Parts: sequence; structure tokens; C-alpha cells
Amino acid sequence: MLEPGFHAVCFVLDPHRIADVKDQFQPIMQYFGDEANDYAFVLMTFTRNEEELEKILPDNINDKHPKVATVLKFCKDKELYIDNKVPPEEREEIIEDMFNYIDSENDQKLKPYFSSRFKHKTEAVEAAEAARISEAAKNDIIQSKVKVAALEQSVKLANEAAKAMKDAEAARAAENRTVIW
Repeated sequence: MLEPGFHAVCFVLDPHRIADVKDQFQPIMQYFGDEANDYAFVLMTFTRNEEELEKILPDNINDKHPKVATVLKFCKDKELYIDNKVPPEEREEIIEDMFNYIDSENDQKLKPYFSSRFKHKTEAVEAAEAARISEAAKNDIIQSKVKVAALEQSVKLANEAAKAMKDAEAARAAENRTVIW
């Protein structure tokens, strides 16, 4: 997914082939959910504007093409138009106008991009895992310090025992010595 999120998702429709629209957009709409519809647009190809679209599509699109109506509703009836048959220079101008429209729509939102609940969920899982790893590392450090302290105590006791043995041996050696005057 794009970082930090996408600015627009366009459902591309050819109004001359509107009857071909079945359920192909449904998985996308379900995946992103209603949170994405502020960033969703219908892109009508081979169409210059709304007036031209009205000549092609019937007024009762909801009745004749309920799948298209679902997409339009999901996109909050935000439609963009591009006539694929125009010269490249004019097409570039149309595309620039589309980007400007998308930007102006996004400027009205709290965030100019969509970041899905899946991204937030993933970030939350990653944060929880990082916290778990950090806590485990702290526990490992504490356990290591306890072990070091125990080893230091063992070394101290061993040194004291060695000194005591040395002192005892020196005392026995002194007792066994005979002194001549």
C-alpha cells in the first residue's frame, strides 16, 4: 500500500459498456470499507462531461444497472470524465483537470489521503510486538544482572574460602614448625 495512504481510487467505467459492470468493484469496496469512499471517484471514459454522459446513460440507472448505482453511491456520486479519443494535448489537459479536482476534494478533508484500518491494525500489532520485545529484553537484562550478582557472590565466597584455606594451611605449618633457641 502507498505510504501514508492513497489520495484517490478511481473506478473506471465505459458508459458504452455499462451493462458489463457486474460485481468486479465489490471486493475493492468491501476491502476498504466506507472509510475510503471520501477518496473514491468514478472515472467515465469516452465521455467529455456530464451532459454527454446523460445522453448515453438512462436516467433510471438505479433500476437498469444496480451494480453501477452501487459504485456511484460508494463514490458519493463523484464523477470524472475523460474522452479517450481526443488528441494527446487535450487529454493531458483533461488529466490535469482531474488531478486538480481530486486535490480540491482532498483539501476539504482532515487528511488528504486514505489510510486503511488494516494499516492502523498492522501498525498496532507491530507496536505491540515491539513493546513485547522491549519488555522481554528488559526482563533478560534483569535476569542477566541477577545472574551476574550471583556469580559475583560465588566468586567472593570462593575467594574467601580460598583465603581461609590458605590461612588454615599457614596456621598448621606454623604449628608444625619447631623453634630452636
